[in-house]
Amino acid sequence: MSPERQIPPFMTSPPTMQHQQMLPKSFITDFDLQRNVHTSRISLCDEIRGLVQAFVVKHVTPLLNEISELKLSVNTMSNKVAVLEQDLDDANQYSRRHCLIFSIVSENKDESTDDIIIHIAKDTGSNIVLSDIDRSHRN
Repeated sequence: MSPERQIPPFMTSPPTMQHQQMLPKSFITDFDLQRNVHTSRISLCDEIRGLVQAFVVKHVTPLLNEISELKLSVNTMSNKVAVLEQDLDDANQYSRRHCLIFSIVSENKDESTDDIIIHIAKDTGSNIVLSDIDRSHRN
């Protein structure tokens, strides 16, 4: 074994007075070791916390901002859809204000639905003429 690879005697056997002279000038006690581990643990935790916070600021915060903007956009569009649905319903109601639905009227070949409506109106005492009817049809 080469001299630089040999294990010093103070590392292989309990220290004696003779070995005391061979010991390194500084050595670490258990207390020092525990204190160093504790300090290293705190430093490592602080470092990790800093890295996580930097990651959140760089990556998560922009995503949260985008989500907020998208939620606002969805709310705005939902309100617009509600207004448009109401406008459509109002328009449909307006277009139906002159509509009448007749049920249980027998169907004949080559019939005129306008004539059927005029006939029903006369039977009920109404004076309707052909020009009063915008359009008539069967469903």
